[in-house]
Formats: sequence, structure tokens, C-alpha cells
Amino acid sequence: MYYKLDDNNYLCAFSFDTVLPGGVLYRGRVPEDFNEENFDCWKIEEDTLTFDGGRQRALSEEAADREELAGLLTWFSWYDRQVMEYQRCSRLGQAYDREINKLDQEAIEKQLRIRALRERSGIDADQ
Repeated sequence: MYYKLDDNNYLCAFSFDTVLPGGVLYRGRVPEDFNEENFDCWKIEEDTLTFDGGRQRALSEEAADREELAGLLTWFSWYDRQVMEYQRCSRLGQAYDREINKLDQEAIEKQLRIRALRERSGIDADQ
């Protein structure tokens, strides 16, 4: 197997079939649970592939946070359209078919969650 390491000495690329440009040949035993889905949780320590479960949990949590953040941002796109529709209905003297106060309260809660996710992940609040 050929491999490359990232700056933290975790595998960032590997190949069983071909020579990896800039890669290093690994001659040790490859554990049965080594696979493409979690290869970035493996290090080579003292010529042995070593799995880091803590890194796997951290990467999984980061992915879940990114997914949740994407869902929240999608919700806010929808919410912003609802606010515009509410304002248009108000200007035109038409009834609006949703409870804007409930949506506003939900927006407050979701915005707090966005801030918490961004702080935990180190994402700038303006992004």
C-alpha cells in the first residue's frame, strides 16, 4: 500500500493498486477494519497502522454539525421568503396565512443554534 500523510500525520491518501505520486510505500500489515470510509482516522506509528477512535468521533461530530448548519441555513432562506411575503401582504392589506410571531420565535432559537455551532467549529460568524 502507498500512502500520504496530512500535517497531523493521519493518512490523507492511499492506494493499494498504483504508486501514489509523492506517496510512501507501507510494507506492514493492513488491519481488516481499515477501509475507505475511515482511512483518515489512521496513523502510522512505529511502522504500524493505528486507528484513532477519538478522531473518528470528532470527524463524525464535525460532519453532523456541518449538516445541521446547512439545514438551518436552508430554513432561514425559507424564513426570509416568508418574511417578505408577510411584508407584501401587510402592504397590500391582504391576510397572511402563517403565524409570523411563531416563525420569528423559531428564527431566534435557530439563530442561537447557528451561533453555537459556529463557535464550536471555529467558523467565523459572518460566513
